[in-house]
Amino acid sequence: PQKHYDWKLRAVKTTLNVAGGMLRADRESSEDKVLLRALRDFNLGKLVADDVGIFVGMIDDLFPKTREFVVRARETAFEEKII
Repeated sequence: PQKHYDWKLRAVKTTLNVAGGMLRADRESSEDKVLLRALRDFNLGKLVADDVGIFVGMIDDLFPKTREFVVRARETAFEEKII
């Protein structure tokens, strides 16, 4: 198992840049929902399976009763090509 993750300032800055791009593209969503989506979508793929539940629990602590209302961004054109 992986012993640690890189949560340095560069990773935080990158996540904030992603969130800023999402916010500019989606003016309808609130900042907290956009930040939740950026944190979740940008980081879940980097985690080992055993740590996903812990990460989702932290997201739920930071954004109570919000995660279930924030849909995951999907690239359907890409998904169709790989299926």
